[in-house]
Order: sequence, then structure tokens, then C-alpha cells
Amino acid sequence: MYSRTSTLRVFYSLLALVVGSMMARADVVQSTVILPSPAGQYTVPAICVATGCIVNSSLDNFVVASATETAGNQVEIVNATFRTAVYTNTGGSPGTLLGSISLPGPVTFTYFGRDLSSNPLGTFNTQLSNFDFVGTLNGNTVEIRQDASTASLGSTTINQVSISPVAYGVSSTLTINGDISFNGSPFVPVPPVMTSLTTAPAAAVPEPGYTAAAGFLFLFMLGLKFRRQSQ
Repeated sequence: MYSRTSTLRVFYSLLALVVGSMMARADVVQSTVILPSPAGQYTVPAICVATGCIVNSSLDNFVVASATETAGNQVEIVNATFRTAVYTNTGGSPGTLLGSISLPGPVTFTYFGRDLSSNPLGTFNTQLSNFDFVGTLNGNTVEIRQDASTASLGSTTINQVSISPVAYGVSSTLTINGDISFNGSPFVPVPPVMTSLTTAPAAAVPEPGYTAAAGFLFLFMLGLKFRRQSQ
């Protein structure tokens, strides 16, 4: 017969495994299968080119403008916002802060092999294309766009992580290849940067998948305990 201590020890061990595996595969938890994740944010590391540096950059605020399926691929055209702080370039590192800006613009996401009607879950090769963010800083223009010669590629995983309430975990990484122009200067290629999906602070949502899994596991262990006691 299982003792109470043994039951609790098994329960906590299984709970740690379940929650740990969820955290490893889901950076954003949401209630729908929509991609790109409305509550997601791609964070971008600092980038310096000859004419300046951008720091603490992020891509978020995704609003779908057009959704189509082409040759078995899901193509999403969204309006999004690229947020960044602009610095002078001092010896290859950020120097003087010039200001922070939000650059709106269109982005196209392609999820290869994803069909919402028959294959919405799984891991999908992903391409970020046709982005073009334009804004002004202290009267000077800043424009960041997709590099025409090198695609921005990565992968996106979406899986169900709880049943009641229904929730889906989303994780994604992309290698972005872009060009940048400050104040109308010629576009300069930006070194490739790896970006990962996290929950956007302004759109943070609760993660019911963890709570639901813990609840199911707890009920299972209670049932096991009562079954043992009744024997």
C-alpha cells in the first residue's frame, strides 16, 4: 500500500516533469491556434552598423490583415510594430542615446505545410518576409526592411497544452536578415540576428495550461490514493 508520503512524493515528481516540459516547449500560451501569436513578441539583440545602433528592439502588436493558404502553406500578412532605441555608433558599440521609436509596418509570415483546417498543430518551417518599418526620430527617418538577397527563416511550434480551459503553447525562433537606413542614407545590410518569441509585456496572458495540467495530475494521484486505501 502506498503511504501518504510516497503518494505526495510521486505527485510532486510528476508535476515537476509535466510543468518543466511545458515550459521548455511553450514560450507563449494562448487560447487560439492563431499565428503569429497575438500575445507574442520577438525580441531582437543589439545591432550596430556604420551609421548607428539599435538596442532593446522588439517586434510585436500583430494584427492580421490577410490570411490565405497557398500550395499547402499558411500565409499571414499582418500589421506589426518594431520598437527600438537608437544610439550613435561608438567604436562598434552603442554610444549616445538618440531616442526611442515605434515603427509601424507590414510583415508577411509564411508557415510551410500548415493547413488550419487539417494540420494546425506541430512544428512548421517559418519565413518572415516583406517587412518594411518606417518612422522618424528627431526629424530624421529610420527605415528597416527585409534584405532582398537573404531570406529570414526559422521555425514555429504550436501544440495544445491543456484541455480545460483549452490552451495552446507557441514557441518560435527566426534568423532575421534586414537592411537599415538612417536619415535617408543608403541601406546597409544588418548582420543576421537570432530572435525568439516571448510574451509581450503589454499583452501578457495567464498560462492556464500549467494550472490545468497540475489539476489533472492532482486528481489522478488522489484517485490512485483512494483506490489503494479501498483495497
